Amino acid sequence: MNSIPFQVKDISNPSELFGREKLLENLVVAARLKQNTNIIGARRFGKTCVLKSVSTLLKEKENLSVYPIYVDIKTSDIKGTDAVYRYMIGILVESLFNDGLFTESEKFGSVEITPCDDWTEIAEQLENLSSTRIQSIFQRLVYWLADLLDKTILFMIDEYEYLFKYALDSTSGFMKLRTMSSDTLPSGLRPFCFWLTGATPWDQLISEVPGSGEANTISGYEYVTPITKEAFFLMWEHECMIVDDTTTKDFLLKNKEFVYEKSGGVPFYGKNVIGSYILKNKALPDYSECKGYFQELTNKALNTGEYSILKDLAIAPRKLPISNNFESLKNKGIITIKSKEIYYLPIGFLRDFILGELSDKKATTTPESHVLMKHITDQIEVINKQRINYNKKVIFNPTIDGASLEYDLRTPCYTKEQLSDFASALYKYYYERLKVSKEEFGRFLYGKFGKCVDIARHSIGGGHEMDNFEQHQGQFSRADLYIEIMGCADEISTSQEYYKFQIEMLKRFKATLEKILKTIKENNKV
Repeated sequence: MNSIPFQVKDISNPSELFGREKLLENLVVAARLKQNTNIIGARRFGKTCVLKSVSTLLKEKENLSVYPIYVDIKTSDIKGTDAVYRYMIGILVESLFNDGLFTESEKFGSVEITPCDDWTEIAEQLENLSSTRIQSIFQRLVYWLADLLDKTILFMIDEYEYLFKYALDSTSGFMKLRTMSSDTLPSGLRPFCFWLTGATPWDQLISEVPGSGEANTISGYEYVTPITKEAFFLMWEHECMIVDDTTTKDFLLKNKEFVYEKSGGVPFYGKNVIGSYILKNKALPDYSECKGYFQELTNKALNTGEYSILKDLAIAPRKLPISNNFESLKNKGIITIKSKEIYYLPIGFLRDFILGELSDKKATTTPESHVLMKHITDQIEVINKQRINYNKKVIFNPTIDGASLEYDLRTPCYTKEQLSDFASALYKYYYERLKVSKEEFGRFLYGKFGKCVDIARHSIGGGHEMDNFEQHQGQFSRADLYIEIMGCADEISTSQEYYKFQIEMLKRFKATLEKILKTIKENNKV
């Protein structure tokens, strides 16, 4: 029993997860059928709690012949395809060890795995192995365990966009999982399947990846939406019952209608944000308490078309034309029907936030990072068009979640985490895209800016632990990076330094693109 009211925590006990009964039932069926399933929901709508709760249910239901593994690559800050597979091996073995199902050392070819209760120690046993070998061991381990347990190993991958955006070196790193999910053991058992959980539907994600049409092995879709009013009130009353102060408890209960309307039935907004505020302040909040989460939602999780619809509905409910953006918002529960064909925005504070954004007539200075990124995106478009004019392949192909990458690049970096996202995004946006044309543009890939992008990803972006980082010939060190960008080798640690580093990198990005365009114009053979 939760003894702390309105506590921010991940829920793994299904009895504490209000309003998700039907969704959990559907996911249990998907597990029974061994379906690769896409679980879709807006940010902060409760996807992680659903995964952890259904994992608990699946472990309780022995007759399902499924062993679930919750995979959180983003929170664990995993970057690099090899690191992803080492992590998946580690987290699988750790879980089995804790459940008493894998407690003795076992050899897979020449590699011995000694189980323990810390996935990092298990991952360390696989250091210095080739990519092919690591993936082979992952497959052999999964198939061995599936046969041993007579269960399908189900990987429930949370925040799966991050897997493609930052963790995997390329989309080919997912091929092993895709192939394994279609295999069958001699016994007839399907040894492996996966669930992908995020804000972006799978078919939309793979459509952005050239040559990935065959990737669609998803056979089921489920949506994590706001919960019903009845379920929300049960959740609210459950939390209120463990509030010690009677006056505060009465105030909370008296205002449950207000909380439901302003949260729109999203448990996180209602319980963790509004409820926590009332508990601390003995007063009702305004939308500013959710402002950061709404900025995250509108800037990173919604495209411009979806946000345009929300702005229209914030002004007034209305009939909406059928479109992909409309269907996406409706399926996620961000918009809902009011009467007949009239739709509205049910999250009251989100309406207030959008109206505040629309009515803000104050002059604001556009951040320099935004200005630079506008120049960069425009320049990339010109470069690609120039290549087409010369009957050449474009240099900068579309990327997975390109809009989100651009968001990370233009967002002013004032924290270590923001700068890490910036460094990872820059590597994907520039280095990985240009690498496909390295024979033609190698001097830009391996020049000073390219070297800066490369080492920034490894160090600031967290691609490698720098204590174990092995510098190759011609590669910049972390100190070289700081000297080139900041003018000295001193470690950066303040918000001003983070932002200065970001601006200087973007300036060099812009200058490099100008040089690439000049080269193309001067030499039609390029």
